[in-house]
Amino acid sequence: MADLCIPANPDISGIGVRTAIYVQNFLCFAPIVAHLWDGKVTIDEIKGIKDQSIGMLAIAFAILISTIIEAKGPGQGQSVTNFHAAVVLDLSWMNNTSTFIWFLLYAHHRSINDMESRVIPATWSGWLGLLFSPFVAL
Repeated sequence: MADLCIPANPDISGIGVRTAIYVQNFLCFAPIVAHLWDGKVTIDEIKGIKDQSIGMLAIAFAILISTIIEAKGPGQGQSVTNFHAAVVLDLSWMNNTSTFIWFLLYAHHRSINDMESRVIPATWSGWLGLLFSPFVAL
């Protein structure tokens, strides 16, 4: 029966690692809810969320890199199974959601802005125009 079980790897799928990632992600939503509560998103609030998102991305990449190093190691100790790879990808995906939320706040701020010259219409064509604007100069 022991041969049928997935070998434990607490560095990747341990309860402490997963709990820390879950708590971090839930706590990332607290400032976002607080900033959206008044209906206005200032540039300072966006910068704060951006800094928080960069920190979460750093954690996501650290988890991925440590898993790759462990998988490509000299073969001593525990190995990375498909289950552990799926856990790592799921945890990294959760960490990347904070960057997507930062982009949504940035889009909200640029679509509803006090300065009329910097307003971007909340349409696909408006945002595509902004994204491709550096290429227009070429």
